[in-house]
Amino acid sequence: LAACIPNSEEDKTCFETNVIGTYNILYICHKYGIRHFIYASSKEVYGMPLYLPVDENHPKKPDNFYGFTKLQGENLCEFFAYKHKVKTAILRYSGVFGPGKNRGAVYNFFQPAFRNESPDIAEGGNQTKDFVYIGDVVDGTIKALKKVSQIDFEVYNIGGGKGVKVCDMARSIYNLIGSDIKIEDNSTSALDRFYLDISRARKALQYSPRPLEEALIK
Repeated sequence: LAACIPNSEEDKTCFETNVIGTYNILYICHKYGIRHFIYASSKEVYGMPLYLPVDENHPKKPDNFYGFTKLQGENLCEFFAYKHKVKTAILRYSGVFGPGKNRGAVYNFFQPAFRNESPDIAEGGNQTKDFVYIGDVVDGTIKALKKVSQIDFEVYNIGGGKGVKVCDMARSIYNLIGSDIKIEDNSTSALDRFYLDISRARKALQYSPRPLEEALIK
């Protein structure tokens, strides 16, 4: 689970942590006979989607350095799985939110909502994201841990499985708080649409993320 988000592009510390760090752990697994490995990856390995929803077979062309390092970690996992028989499940998380995370869209909307102030919505708010509650990510990860002994190497998307417009997310949060501030849809120049196909995780892991409204209440 440990990873480094770069402060700038081509951040050496990010590479050393996410790629070399992953190699170090996989090497220890191989050396000491640890046969099961779960790797927390990211939707960022996909880059700009060519189709929706994005399934696990979608081309992987990350458009930022963080996604590049996570993809290199995945490649190392696949090598150790087939070369050294370390049974591995890769989990590609989407946009995780919940208690303890003090950044990102959901956190950034809750803060002004509590103060009954208008939110700052980037790019007009019509872009769609795949949001997933931290409790569901934990649940999916534990289910993968129980499954990993039965596989050699597998990849699962762990997300909400739906595209939620950012302005709709803000509106849901403000309605939940009871704010009377109206949130308007604004045009956006950015063609930004993304959500994951989670059918493989649903079938293989019995992964089932909770509805968005329930997650926001929690």
